[in-house]
Amino acid sequence: MKSDALLRDAVRLTNHPSNVNDNRDLAEMTREPRFFFVCGRCDMLVREEDERCQFCGAVFVPNEYEEPVEATPENVQEESGIRPMPPLDGEVPAPPEPEVQTKVAHKVDVIEMLEDEHANLEIERYSGGASRAHSYASILLKNTEKIIQEAADFGADTEKANKYLIFARRAFREGRISQAISLAEKARKVLIPNVTLLIRGQISCMREAMIEMKHRGKPLTPMIIEMKTIQKALKDSRIDKAIKQTRSLMRETRKAQMELLEGLGSHPLSFGQPDPDSGVSEGI
Repeated sequence: MKSDALLRDAVRLTNHPSNVNDNRDLAEMTREPRFFFVCGRCDMLVREEDERCQFCGAVFVPNEYEEPVEATPENVQEESGIRPMPPLDGEVPAPPEPEVQTKVAHKVDVIEMLEDEHANLEIERYSGGASRAHSYASILLKNTEKIIQEAADFGADTEKANKYLIFARRAFREGRISQAISLAEKARKVLIPNVTLLIRGQISCMREAMIEMKHRGKPLTPMIIEMKTIQKALKDSRIDKAIKQTRSLMRETRKAQMELLEGLGSHPLSFGQPDPDSGVSEGI
């Protein structure tokens, strides 16, 4: 009788309304753990068995092409680093874990940063790009004017180049930057044939002097190296550099010849304006 009374008391206590929730919680805790996923629309956590998101109403469609992977607590922990806790019945599901929220917020920050960078590039394209073109045209005109002056001092015909330069300056003042750059480049190009012919004539005369110095035992290695530098400058259409190197080589050749012929009563070759028809084929 005593044991029957104890059994009835146990049943009565178990079914008592105050203990129903505790018993239900205990049953939930002894079940297999549930697995949660992130909704692709609102990034909230949803249960594996849910067919619709409880937050945004998105309908979940199974991926027929995805290979089935057995979901285990170990797999879930490896993917997210957090072992999910199943919500109790009647309890509102908790918001996403802080780590998930941080990743989503970071992605939004990256997208906003890329959009701002793209906007800055567009602004630079229309404002900064035009400013750089204006600066480039200004520098190009100054350098072209300097090259034309050097070519004129060297004895080249600069009439066509000066005309192009005048038109280029006018276009630059009127804001036609692209046309100004094009005309300045043409001014340089028309100088190349005439300057090249003059340099080849000077080198032809210097070679005659070098041959004479070679027979008298004068080392010519530095002069030959400088002559190759002139050849490279002409090949690259760097007429300003070619003129500068040619003048330097003329001074060195004249100085070496004077030292070699000093006291012998001979006179060095004159490196003045050469005859274009003589010795040009022996040039560079």
